[in-house]
Amino acid sequence: LGRCSFVIPRDAGGVEDRSGGAKPTAWNSECGGSFGHELTFSRTLEMEMGQQNNFEAVKNARGGTEIHRHWYSGYGSYWDELRQSIVSKTGLGSWKGFIWHQGTQEVWNQEEDTSLTYLGNLTGLIHQVRVEMFDASEAGAWQCKEEI
Repeated sequence: LGRCSFVIPRDAGGVEDRSGGAKPTAWNSECGGSFGHELTFSRTLEMEMGQQNNFEAVKNARGGTEIHRHWYSGYGSYWDELRQSIVSKTGLGSWKGFIWHQGTQEVWNQEEDTSLTYLGNLTGLIHQVRVEMFDASEAGAWQCKEEI
């Protein structure tokens, strides 16, 4: 069955564990609220995969952020926390995917036209997340990081 967890990166480093660890997927599991992408996605996986398949949906999120400024590998202020949430699951199975939901923060940037850089930043972020997930997955689970 599905489990979910939810952490929020802190400005001073580290994360706030909102869910108190992995919990069974349910509207009251504290994995991001009583509704949302993570709950709908997890419930769909449960129905599609059947009850014999165990998984955890890990939500690492913070509102009001931008890819490059906050999440980009080696630069973003929350990259280390995102990377650590992946690395911390090493040996517990294999990563199967990554979902990115970006709100309106990128659109309303007054300092620069992020429409010119968004695709490159997103592509770079996905590449590095795949590298981290590939390295944290069980040996032999994937032939290459692009399979994730």
